Amino acid sequence: MIEGFGILQGQMDPSRLLTKYLNIPFATIQDKSKQAIKPDPWKGIRDATVLGPMCPQDIQSSNSLTTMMLGLPGPGFEFSERDCLNLNVFAPRFAEHVPVICYIHGGITSGGNALPKNDATNIVKKSIAKDMPVVVVTINYRLLPSAGLLENPDSKSENNETGESVDWGLYDQKLALEWVKKHIHNFGGNPNEITLMGHSSGASSAGYHLLKGQHEGLVKRAIMHSESRHRENEEEDSRVSVPSECDYQQWKPQDQRGLATHRRVEKDNVQFSFMSDACIPYMSNAERQAGFRVVDRWIDFAWGME
Repeated sequence: MIEGFGILQGQMDPSRLLTKYLNIPFATIQDKSKQAIKPDPWKGIRDATVLGPMCPQDIQSSNSLTTMMLGLPGPGFEFSERDCLNLNVFAPRFAEHVPVICYIHGGITSGGNALPKNDATNIVKKSIAKDMPVVVVTINYRLLPSAGLLENPDSKSENNETGESVDWGLYDQKLALEWVKKHIHNFGGNPNEITLMGHSSGASSAGYHLLKGQHEGLVKRAIMHSESRHRENEEEDSRVSVPSECDYQQWKPQDQRGLATHRRVEKDNVQFSFMSDACIPYMSNAERQAGFRVVDRWIDFAWGME
């Protein structure tokens, strides 16, 4: 029973060591360019055994090099602009007041998801085997270029208490942390022992939360794996993607005209392209040069929670 929401029906792992609770809504989006709000309670028992939708993102073909290297989802996954703010809890079966890991996935801030690449089953099993059980939470949040992870100048609204420009992707993450802080005790987690963990761009997000929310008491510590906080100009210059057909060659985050046009385009009718190189360069048919090794096809970096 989750106070203020209702009852969840999870799925016990075949090992019977832990239970998974999937697609738990921690917020809902009424306007994709505005602040998310608290979701409505559900009626009866909510089925928490199936994956929830992901936030819209730049999905490439299932054979894409980027897709395979970064663990991004291929075609066939469900997306939703309104209902993608969900989280997943992996709880040891007999957990009582154990530490909690809240995981922010990577994906160059423009792709990725909480599952299935970042399924936390194995890490929870290993924690149990070491007699150091943990509850793990994985979250979804808004991504570029869908109004997330971009400090936009027209995000000042009556919903924004500070009156400052807001990065909705980071704000979504904060809402998830607040939900975990308030409700994780229902899953055997200790709300005073929450570790924020992020990988790649998720690690950058963790760094921002440490800088911006250090006095809010939502987390006790953080693990930043393979990334750090970026300088503001890097965020603006190299991590922005826009609808390619809008033809904003000199488009910048401060350009409200570009933002407005961007938001009017439906996600199913958009092809995205990076304004500048924000990714690892891949080369398949490049000339070999002294001191340069060509990486052909793809490399499994084993990113994720395996």
